[in-house]
Amino acid sequence: MKDDGGLPAMGHHAGTREMTRVLGALLLLVTSCGGLAPEFTKEWNGFATVAPSLGEPFSYPAQLKLTVTGNEATLDQVCPAGGASLTATGTGDNASWSGSLVCDGFIASGCTSVVLTYASVRAFLSPDRSTLTVDGTGTMDLCGLTMSFTDSFVGK
Repeated sequence: MKDDGGLPAMGHHAGTREMTRVLGALLLLVTSCGGLAPEFTKEWNGFATVAPSLGEPFSYPAQLKLTVTGNEATLDQVCPAGGASLTATGTGDNASWSGSLVCDGFIASGCTSVVLTYASVRAFLSPDRSTLTVDGTGTMDLCGLTMSFTDSFVGK
């Protein structure tokens, strides 16, 4: 007697149809789980606030341009003086990046050259996907002192 594991006997075609249906459902599940929300792709306008570990926070109007391809989001105009871009990865409404991104110097808080070096960035959309928040961390040279900082951008 052959042990079939208690499975009902199926003809060749019935088994093929069942396997095709299962594989189709798995493919749909896998493809729906990947990639970033297309709503990330936009020019976002808002304000950024840099908070040095020593000294007072300062805010400035900012614009970030995001472009999404699959699970990657390219963030353009990351630095306070403009320019610089990075590519974050993620799925759904969240993307993150880590590395080292040095921004050109800019004038702020009475210093003639403030230099930010980002170490990590996290971008996420609000539940209704109408607001973008980008939080960054790193080190900064502020008036000759090196310290840590956080940076938060909120835009519409």
